[in-house]
Amino acid sequence: MKFQRLITAIDVHAEGNPERVVTGGIPFIPGKTMLEKSKYVRDNLDHLRTLLVHEPRGHNNMYAALLTPPSDQRAHFGVIFMEPSGYATMCGHGTIAVSTVLVETGIIQPSEPETEILLDTPAGLVTASVQIANGKAISVTIENVPSFLYQEDVTIHVEGIGDISVDIAYGGNFYAILDADRLGLAIRQDQASRVIEVGQRIWRAVNEQIKVHHPEQQEIDCVNYVEFSTSSTNPKAHMKNAVVVPPAGMDRSPCGTGTSAKMATLYAKGQLALGEEFVHESIIGSLFCGRLLSETRVGGFQAVVPSIRGSAYITAFHRFVVDPEDPFQRGFCLGEPESPYSYGFGTS
Repeated sequence: MKFQRLITAIDVHAEGNPERVVTGGIPFIPGKTMLEKSKYVRDNLDHLRTLLVHEPRGHNNMYAALLTPPSDQRAHFGVIFMEPSGYATMCGHGTIAVSTVLVETGIIQPSEPETEILLDTPAGLVTASVQIANGKAISVTIENVPSFLYQEDVTIHVEGIGDISVDIAYGGNFYAILDADRLGLAIRQDQASRVIEVGQRIWRAVNEQIKVHHPEQQEIDCVNYVEFSTSSTNPKAHMKNAVVVPPAGMDRSPCGTGTSAKMATLYAKGQLALGEEFVHESIIGSLFCGRLLSETRVGGFQAVVPSIRGSAYITAFHRFVVDPEDPFQRGFCLGEPESPYSYGFGTS
């Protein structure tokens, strides 16, 4: 039997959200920065993304992370984050998953009680501190990229809904953040389809009516996700969220970059202090523990450096092959066609 390609990967979930960490079988990826490398994959090797995250090997809520040599030599590895609809500049649950894989498989030699890993992402350098006991990763705390409130209380018109107000914030990706209760949305598992449908409409409207540009990385130029906020149901949590991932997905975890964007928004509004614990609950009840470490500036924006703590668990080891006779060797996706806003760095 002859195969065109063999790709090795390890499946993980971080607080319920899946990540497929690709460890081998990927060609050389050129680029001076991780953002350039990610764009190269988008423009030249996108079939790898569709092969790995779309059906029949994946599904509409599968994520993947390609391990590469870093562009910044201070880092241990570079990471390119993939989704059903495109690419992300940063992924919090993905970083927790990658860090867990690196230490639990011995790719990075674990050192108890804590092993520090530096990852080079398209959004910048991210530090992950892996808490280890008896050789197992118990939890991972990531120090994310500087996060900030970009625009507050922006009014957009959404077809079938009317005028609504959203906050636009950056936590490694751009988010449109709004109160679920104002739209009569219940953040519950049995209401996920409804939340996704409304989130898709808001996502389209936001990107059609609002232009965003990261002040230091102009290629990051679209709102990636819609984040609904509501009161928590877990007494340990401060708030609950649901992050809609185009074209038809939803984060099962509380979303690392979404939690960072939410904390930056609360800080800008005087509702969260530096060093104050912020526990975020997901639609399935899993938790991330966040905290703002320090103030900084990003361009002209007041920003904060957030940390996120969560846990991940390895679920499978894969050897994916491509049969040249397979009519669906690059995968397929039911549902909406991809949008230019699907990519984590717009169309630049």
